[in-house]
Amino acid sequence: MLEENNLKKESVQDILIEGEGYSSECNEDINPGLILRDFLQKLCPIQSDTGLSFISQIDYSFKADGALSELVYKSTINYLVRRLINTAEYLRRRYESDDFPEGTFVQELRSYLKSETRFRDPDIEKIISIIQACLSVRNQRRKSRQAFVKHKKQIGRAYGLLCYICGKSLSSEEEEIQVEHNWPKALGGSSKYFNLRLSCKSCNSEKGSYIDGSDFHYEHICLSTDETNDGFNHELKGLYRVALSAKSNYRCTLCEGDVESVGRLRFVRRNPNDSWHYLNIDAICEGCFESLSLSENGNG
Repeated sequence: MLEENNLKKESVQDILIEGEGYSSECNEDINPGLILRDFLQKLCPIQSDTGLSFISQIDYSFKADGALSELVYKSTINYLVRRLINTAEYLRRRYESDDFPEGTFVQELRSYLKSETRFRDPDIEKIISIIQACLSVRNQRRKSRQAFVKHKKQIGRAYGLLCYICGKSLSSEEEEIQVEHNWPKALGGSSKYFNLRLSCKSCNSEKGSYIDGSDFHYEHICLSTDETNDGFNHELKGLYRVALSAKSNYRCTLCEGDVESVGRLRFVRRNPNDSWHYLNIDAICEGCFESLSLSENGNG
């Protein structure tokens, strides 16, 4: 295995292609957790639909046109990212102590990957290097309050004072402004400026360490009420709203404007004859919602 201090020159993507390790000291604007996810997708690509798996059969039966199969795939990859990083953190806490020789943690992590996966040895070494980088950013000390106040001002100047998840105005509620990691810190997200956004307190709490839309419990987002009923907003709880915003990568599905620019998102059904469920709900901005309502007589 290559030592971390040998790696100074290339981007992470180039390093992976060339079969080298990853340096946690690189100054590139990257999220190691995202690199781990991309590498796992490379090792375990989604297969073409053969019609043989139960997922493809359900996808076909419910006319999902591949969307369900892709959702399950992405959700499973996120599970692997979380499993590998948290297992590595467990081993680090257990073996990085004065009770064990230096390097025991890496040896145990390598042993775990060799016994619990069928990846090739060169790929296991890459995974180890990326995981070490994930743990490095995960375990960085929290910045001081003064540093985060500075980040708030910088991010506000760059993106505006709207919650990047729901579009809520933050300008009049400064005490609720949160600095949020777009890619979760716990899963290898950097605390550098590029990975930080402003969010409201509620969205920050609901998002937690979820990675993206496919990381939420999408199977729970199946509503029995309609938007005209009093119980609709209660059933479409805050967590679901964050999940649906994340599903569209915090952008309007129609105009593709990011929430920090277009403001609050509204939710509509792709198929108005179907119920409100995860694959049938899109998030759109107020402008597109008004246009859609006019053209479709208020449907959605």
